[in-house]
Amino acid sequence: MPVPAPPLLFIDLAALQVLVGKLHPLVVHFPIALLTLAGLLELRGWIAGRPAGGEARACLWIGALGAVASAISGWIFAAGHDGGDTLFWHRWGGIAVSVLALGALLLSRRERPAAAFRPIVLLLAPAVGLVGHLGGELSWGEGYLRDAIVAVFETRTPEPAPAPEGMTEEELHFVEVVWPILRDSCVECHGEMKQKGDLRLDRREDALAAPSIVAGDAEASDLVFLLESDFEEERMPPPEEGPPLPAEEIAAIRRWIDAGAPWPAGELPAAPR
Repeated sequence: MPVPAPPLLFIDLAALQVLVGKLHPLVVHFPIALLTLAGLLELRGWIAGRPAGGEARACLWIGALGAVASAISGWIFAAGHDGGDTLFWHRWGGIAVSVLALGALLLSRRERPAAAFRPIVLLLAPAVGLVGHLGGELSWGEGYLRDAIVAVFETRTPEPAPAPEGMTEEELHFVEVVWPILRDSCVECHGEMKQKGDLRLDRREDALAAPSIVAGDAEASDLVFLLESDFEEERMPPPEEGPPLPAEEIAAIRRWIDAGAPWPAGELPAAPR
């Protein structure tokens, strides 16, 4: 009986190429960190007045070789993908960073690197950042970083809470106008955690207890009296807590009380974050 031949090891070059391309996300982060660190070390040396090349050489050696490997794997990985201008600039940006890193590496081999060495290494850090940002846009979508930065500083006007069915006009006035005034200007000192002067304004049964708020008679309500007082010792809010409420906000509270101080059942909208 013939003995079967042992299986031969066969390397699929097409599959190997796909594998090399898919290693790009794994390979790319190491040279990004090293080349950025090389630029920062060179910047520190420049500020301290030290000669070029001393501190950045080790990072540059590994970072430059890693950048070449990353550029090759990235070029393969992007083959057949339609990333538009972002992919175009990301691919060629990776090549440019690799060339700059190799150029700096060759210049660093001298005992005293050439004058161009330091500017090239300093340029590498922002170049790596830009190319990496383009890679992030390919992965997470265009404007992913810009939108996150804008969101931090963006001022948003909260939309009024939807009125429950059956709410009257004055109840809606309370929810959309009066309650935000009380919540933002009064509840910190007259709420669940603290009740200065035994006054609590975040809960219906406490807020509408006479003489704090006399439903139907703003003039007889202590709340209005304290909001409009000319004496700092009794005025709400006290000077150390903030300026007096604007006249239009006090007028809104007066209107609500004179209308019977309607306070709808249910949870009131929380402060916007």
